[in-house]
Amino acid sequence: MEKFAVDGHFTDGICVDVLTEFIQDATLQAPDSRRAIGALWFLPESERVFFFACDGAGIDAEKFAGTFAEEFGA
Repeated sequence: MEKFAVDGHFTDGICVDVLTEFIQDATLQAPDSRRAIGALWFLPESERVFFFACDGAGIDAEKFAGTFAEEFGA
């Protein structure tokens, strides 16, 4: 997460926990599992919640979303 932090440090808390869980679900769950499908929807598609979570975590949402899209074709 530090790679995407606005000032080099992310804010530890619920927002970064939510983002971390979705990243883990998208990458570690079976691709056809409900958790993976939900995570792959949430990260690129739920703009308001995604940007809210990134803001609360101190994450550059556009940089994070761009990297996610490159990795997953989302």
